[in-house]
Amino acid sequence: MKTHFCTCPDTTCTMHPANHAFGCDPCVRSNVLKMEMPTCFFLAIHDDKSAIADTSFEGFVNFFLAHRDEYLARKNK
Repeated sequence: MKTHFCTCPDTTCTMHPANHAFGCDPCVRSNVLKMEMPTCFFLAIHDDKSAIADTSFEGFVNFFLAHRDEYLARKNK
């Protein structure tokens, strides 16, 4: 199986690249069709998965804004 880059820690998910040979395509496709953001995008901003309440595009923007200062501090190190 080809190894794909993936930041998602949930390897039990059927869409995780560790479980098939299609990379992140199935996950991203599924989320976009539902007008949602993949979990890995949220985790790139903040590592507390329990803080994710709304996976919609708007929910992602709100999540980013809520954690913006922490994200920027980490990014600018």
